[in-house]
Amino acid sequence: MDFARKVVKALEVPHTHEEGVPSGLQFVSSDDLLPVPIEERTWTAFSYVAFWGSTAINVSTLVAHFLLTV
Repeated sequence: MDFARKVVKALEVPHTHEEGVPSGLQFVSSDDLLPVPIEERTWTAFSYVAFWGSTAINVSTLVAHFLLTV
């Protein structure tokens, strides 16, 4: 059991404690999950369209297309 605790401790993601957040909910917040402040956001409308297009065209959609057209 001691080994399992060491593994869990090694995999834990460090996070900051925020004021006003109940201690039971501290585990669901970390700096990585917080929204980026508006002044630091760099994505434009083109970025969203390009990302949507790149996720729409992937291996599984191409396989489905070729299987349905045969």
